[in-house]
Amino acid sequence: MSQDNIYSAPQAEVTRNSEPKKRSKLLIAFSILLVVINGFLTVPLIRIPEALPQASAQGYVIGQLSSVILIPFLIVGLFQIGKGFRNPASRVKVFFWASVVILLSKFGNLLTLLQSQ
Repeated sequence: MSQDNIYSAPQAEVTRNSEPKKRSKLLIAFSILLVVINGFLTVPLIRIPEALPQASAQGYVIGQLSSVILIPFLIVGLFQIGKGFRNPASRVKVFFWASVVILLSKFGNLLTLLQSQ
């Protein structure tokens, strides 16, 4: 006569879908495309202050370009506070929409720059 341990975890079989859905792959591709577009739009918007020496100006440009990808990652990190955003699909969605907002702000900055000339 064997007794099962009532405190042990149930032995249900858990199956996971290891392959992301087609929609997620598409969203990842669009997110990468948005980061590239944001990077290309950042270049004409960079205004290097005249007082910076050449070495500092290069760091300034690299900092401006890296913000295109670091800001969405920071926003994804902030969204990780909520339990509903702690899965890969939610992370991709947040990254995508943060990139869209950055793209819209870049368009606004570009239009302002074109109007001032």
